[in-house]
Parts: sequence; structure tokens; C-alpha cells
Amino acid sequence: MEALDNPVWWSLEGAHASVAERAGEVARYPSSYAPFIAVADADADASGARELVAVGETVFFLGEIPRLDPSHWQRVGDFEVMQFTGEGRSAAVSADAQMVELGAADRADMLGLAEAVYPFFFRAHTADLGRYLGYRCADELVAMGGERMRLTGFQEVSTLCIKPEHARSGIAFRLFHQLVASIWARGRGVFAHCVRGNDAVARFTERALGELGGGLRATLPMAKVVRRA
Repeated sequence: MEALDNPVWWSLEGAHASVAERAGEVARYPSSYAPFIAVADADADASGARELVAVGETVFFLGEIPRLDPSHWQRVGDFEVMQFTGEGRSAAVSADAQMVELGAADRADMLGLAEAVYPFFFRAHTADLGRYLGYRCADELVAMGGERMRLTGFQEVSTLCIKPEHARSGIAFRLFHQLVASIWARGRGVFAHCVRGNDAVARFTERALGELGGGLRATLPMAKVVRRA
């Protein structure tokens, strides 16, 4: 099994180990970072998850889905997640001065944009996981994207948000390409995720990475679970 087949676990084992919360054979991102929880493989003892997840809280297992005690957990959704990768570094990407790096001073605007177009997954400290770029129009943040999970040799591009009125402007492609170019410049490949059925995002990701020599790598299972007691 490759690390890309279980990206949450290997990100928490590696680059993001310093923020990981652990109990037994289970690890998770703190709830203020991301709603992801993980085990090394589907046969792992997942009982420690009860120490990490509050009653009523929703979390997601991606890639490796363990057995969970139904008296403590409700499995409320199963999804297929399309995973796209790009390693070729074969396409040149010109610098785009209109894409600016976002920092602490932009955090309120970032949270506002995410709440409008990408709710639930982008949280107060998500942007602490990597570099984020944005595009402002008349001082309003209308698009952003950045880095989330990080594996040895690979960096995830995530949270690509754009206000609907700018969706056909080409800004999203420019932003995505700038993020990819930045990651490639640091010697890493790129990966991105999209839930199957979200056709618009899938088409965008396939085209945006396809223009840079990438494409669909795999489809991973994802389970949405809620702590019952």
C-alpha cells in the first residue's frame, strides 16, 4: 500500500505529527484543523477513537476504514473519493502577480469565503497546515486555495474556493496552477481530492491537472461517522 492510499494517516505520521492527536492505534487532526481521523489499516483497533471524538461530532475516515462499535458510532455516509496526482513537472507555469500569499491578517476573510462556498472542511487553523494563495477584487477576497495534507514527496492542494460570480473568469485555473508550480518548485508531487458525484469539481481538477501532465490516480473509500456515546 502506498502512502497516497491512506493520506490522512501518513500525513499525521509525518509532516503533521506535531499537531496530531492520538489514542491507541488512532490519530486525528484536531477539530480546529480538519474533520479527518485515521488508522494505519482497516484491521487496526479503532477503540481509541472514542478518546479523540466528542459525542455528537462528525469525522471522516479516508482510505482505510476500520470496524467501529455500532453502540458508539453511527456510520451516516459512504463516499468514493477521486484522487488526482501530478508529478511530471512537465509544464511551465508563469508567475502571476495577482495571486497573493495569505496570512494571519487575511484569516477572517478566508473563513468567510470558505463558509460561503466550502463549509465544514475549512476551519480556524486549517491554513496553518500549509501555504495559501488568494485573489482579491476591489479588496474583496474572491478566490483562494492552499495546502493541507502532506506526505513524503507529495503535497495536497485543497480548499479551492471561488465566489460564484467569478467562477467563469479563469481565476480558479490560474490559482490552481500557481499552487502546483509552488509545490513542484519544492520538489514535491501534487495530489487533490474530489468526492465522486461532484461533477463540476471533478471536471475542473481533471482539466487543471491534466494541463500540467497529471490525472486521476485512484478512487478511495471515505466513511462519514458520528460519535453516538
